[in-house]
Amino acid sequence: MVTNNVPPLKRLFYPKKDDVSYDFITLYNIFPMRISSKGLLLAVAMLFMFTQAQAQESAIEGAKSKAEAAKQQVELVFDYEIPTYEVKGTSASLEQGKANAFSVLIPNADAKDAGKKWKKFMKQYKGKVSGEITELKTEEVKIKTISKDDITVYTQMVIQGTDVETIAAFDLGEGNFLGIDDNKAKVGIVQGMLNDFALMFEEDRVKDELSANEKELKGLNGNLNKLEKAKKKAEDAIAKYKQLIIENEEAILVNEGDQAEAKKLIDAQEKVVGFSQKKVDLFKNLKKKK
Repeated sequence: MVTNNVPPLKRLFYPKKDDVSYDFITLYNIFPMRISSKGLLLAVAMLFMFTQAQAQESAIEGAKSKAEAAKQQVELVFDYEIPTYEVKGTSASLEQGKANAFSVLIPNADAKDAGKKWKKFMKQYKGKVSGEITELKTEEVKIKTISKDDITVYTQMVIQGTDVETIAAFDLGEGNFLGIDDNKAKVGIVQGMLNDFALMFEEDRVKDELSANEKELKGLNGNLNKLEKAKKKAEDAIAKYKQLIIENEEAILVNEGDQAEAKKLIDAQEKVVGFSQKKVDLFKNLKKKK
């Protein structure tokens, strides 16, 4: 087999005439070869190195695709606006009869949760809440922009499919319930209050969204950390086997030099043995003459 034009590293894989050969797989689809026993360890090292490089290349391509997708997400335009809820005039069926009231529809809400939020909402007005979600009564409510005296607010949480309609009746005193057609300033204050109450649900939803996105970000950072560690491990392995290849190349060169010296010694020793044999033959011939 002609190897004059074969690079030194490839040449190691070609067997010599007096060597035992092993069939080996094609490495990284570059070149087929037969590997001598002398080059077997080096071949294994190269196979590992190529396999690691191929795996790393696939990982890098996958990471690039994910990075591109992430980049597209980052480039999305932030277009969120805090919603405004429509507060309409309505009537409420209370224990004492029909009364003017206001209503706001809260999407994707739970009536029980709405009741809890209403109690929390009323704390800022120093109100004392009692009753069930079918009719909550909040007494001693202090809203000076509506009335200089304490007022009472009756609230009902009505399930509307997946939504909750909050109906609130504001008793300004002695059964005088504020209606949608009454004092515009006072009506505007009530509408603002119920809008703020509805926003409590949206704020919680946004906070839940933030928690979910932060959890996702944590997972992505964890995945990146794993990828970085895997890359470092692959790089270290490649460096290790590159060094192993260099060391084995050097060892082979030294070994070939040692073999050449050994052959010279053998040739010289064969001559010495030949000389000794000739001496012995001289004595044999002498004995025959006698």
